[in-house]
Amino acid sequence: FKSINWQALARREVEPPFKPKVTLHCYLMMKAPNDCSNFDREFLNEKARLSYSDKNFIDSMDQAAFAGFSFINPKMEHLLEK
Repeated sequence: FKSINWQALARREVEPPFKPKVTLHCYLMMKAPNDCSNFDREFLNEKARLSYSDKNFIDSMDQAAFAGFSFINPKMEHLLEK
């Protein structure tokens, strides 16, 4: 990544060297906008679940990074209670 001119990239003056080439063929091969046929079935069959997080770890994080966010998952509100 050393050779990338990040300022020019941010100004959209150059194309990133790692940008994939998307052809019309790729779009035609999609079955639908939400096509997941290229994802492993094992991954798609996993049940969604909340991950555990240690309250002490959460309390140690700089909460200023989340200023302006208003959503709180109702299932996680108990973590805010002291």
